[in-house]
Amino acid sequence: MDHIRFMLQLTPFANMHAVDDYAHVLADLVECWKWDIDAYRAYLNPNIRADNTYIVLCALVFLIMAEWMYLRYSGLTSEELKERIYAIGRRTFAILAVIPRLGVIIIRNVEIVVIADSPALACGLIVASMFPSLIFPLILSGTQQLQEWIANRRRPRRAPEHNGVEGRRRL
Repeated sequence: MDHIRFMLQLTPFANMHAVDDYAHVLADLVECWKWDIDAYRAYLNPNIRADNTYIVLCALVFLIMAEWMYLRYSGLTSEELKERIYAIGRRTFAILAVIPRLGVIIIRNVEIVVIADSPALACGLIVASMFPSLIFPLILSGTQQLQEWIANRRRPRRAPEHNGVEGRRRL
């Protein structure tokens, strides 16, 4: 279930159940699919000449997915999109919408594996290339926790209220 939540966060509208403006959702998704199609075509041009069959194959598969999503949904009205989303389910639609975007990441990793001489070097390069996207959220999270800690330290502490029983001696 955590993997599905992670994939849903990669969509342009992670909280799509809270969005009522389906025209805006459709326009943003179509724009993302256009960008994905352009990215896959950019991967194809140099790699066909360089005979990188794995990259060309991955780019073709994800290009077909992105073009299929674009052709299938770009001509719909906002009401038709809403009906289709409810027919297949919000989560299913979000996962289908994010597959072309994940393909860009997958192809980049395949390129790194093809270029690298050893698997260890490829893994190191892939992890190093992910650092900017991993470090920034960690810095933000640390900053928020530090601000909460400082705010809690500055609050005046109240002494516990006594009902007078603890202060008396028992005879």
